[in-house]
Amino acid sequence: MPTKVTSTLPQGVETSSSGSSARSRNAARAKRRPDRRRLALLSGIGALLVGAALPIHLHYQSGRPAREHVRQGIALAAAGKLPEAEREWRRALQADPENRAPQLLLSRLYLDTDRADRALPLLEGLRATAPQTPHALCTLAEAYARTEQDGRGVEAARQAVVLEPNCARAHALLGIFQGNAHDMRGAIAELSRAAALDPSDPKITLSLAQAQMDEADFPAVERTLRALTTRAPASAPAHSLAQAHYLLGMAYARRTPTPENRRTAITAFRRAARLDPSLTGADAEIGRLLLLSGDARGAIQTFEDLRRRGASTKETYFNLAGAYRKIGDTPRASRMTQEAKRLTDLDARRAALRKRLSVEPTNGRFALELAEAALAAGDLPEAAPLVDAVLQMHPRDPRVLRAAITLYDRLGEPVTANTFRQRLTASGNTGGPDAQR
Repeated sequence: MPTKVTSTLPQGVETSSSGSSARSRNAARAKRRPDRRRLALLSGIGALLVGAALPIHLHYQSGRPAREHVRQGIALAAAGKLPEAEREWRRALQADPENRAPQLLLSRLYLDTDRADRALPLLEGLRATAPQTPHALCTLAEAYARTEQDGRGVEAARQAVVLEPNCARAHALLGIFQGNAHDMRGAIAELSRAAALDPSDPKITLSLAQAQMDEADFPAVERTLRALTTRAPASAPAHSLAQAHYLLGMAYARRTPTPENRRTAITAFRRAARLDPSLTGADAEIGRLLLLSGDARGAIQTFEDLRRRGASTKETYFNLAGAYRKIGDTPRASRMTQEAKRLTDLDARRAALRKRLSVEPTNGRFALELAEAALAAGDLPEAAPLVDAVLQMHPRDPRVLRAAITLYDRLGEPVTANTFRQRLTASGNTGGPDAQR
């Protein structure tokens, strides 16, 4: 009887926000919108705040006070003082409401600090009064994308590529919207154009490769990613290279299952795991392919390592059960099967809790129960924002503090975990749950 082998998706952590729980919030953001993975890859391709100021050259300004506020804001942003930069650009806008420079700079700031809703009024105003302002429409399309308004976003992106046909970001965003609408041919065409306009941007390259993967055009995926992994490894961030090797591994893993294709896939997954150890999906795929290749012991070693790292899923246990069964270790195979069933049942409970929380989004008890269930399932991306939210509602609840300790221990943030341990000890209450609605 053939062994059932289950595939797993990558689990990674992005870093863009600040604070002790930055990694958890970014992991959660990726998890909340799995259908937006191409957008997640593209996120942040706009110019940095200081870089965004350069093409403006301040020529939109009509008065000295506005010009000085804009210059001061740029200097503050360069020093990492974003709240102060925001205040200066707001002052520039008050001094000259028709000034485009602070509108663009504020919009970029809000997008880069996850406040797209605040960027929208500024950008919509620019579209109404000065639609030919460089990069105004593509930035508006990005803001719509981040607020999940695809209908308006695709319209803005289409306008952007007409007014600025050489804007890589406009073409990339249009491609992302088309991909989300399952127009993969259109998505690939626009992302290919974006990649040709800006071949140095790894996020555009990864977005194109993902679209080609969705079309099962594996030779095209390889050609696209080889350009990144062989010609630009020194300039690309490690996490982008890790994603590139992961997608390359997936392309070979989905091809005809020849020994050579499997070896190439395993090599690519191992490179991905070395570059980004948090990309546990790469290790899971290695174990799956080893099991398919008949190397049950190698698969067991890989999957057991995932268990030790707290990164196992129900698929991990299903595959471990099959591997132990292959080497004749029936007792362990039975235990792994039972654990897989436990996690399957836990998934059903989480689905029910998600429904309850969608009806009562401020219910702390439901949020905490869902966080605990996610932690029990090893799903840190889902648990993280829930724990953060409940901590704000009940910062000294022992049950909430225990959940926070578990979360940050598993995220590898011992300083934050110990802060919550000290708070739990200081509370003098180690009793049962008291989180209220």
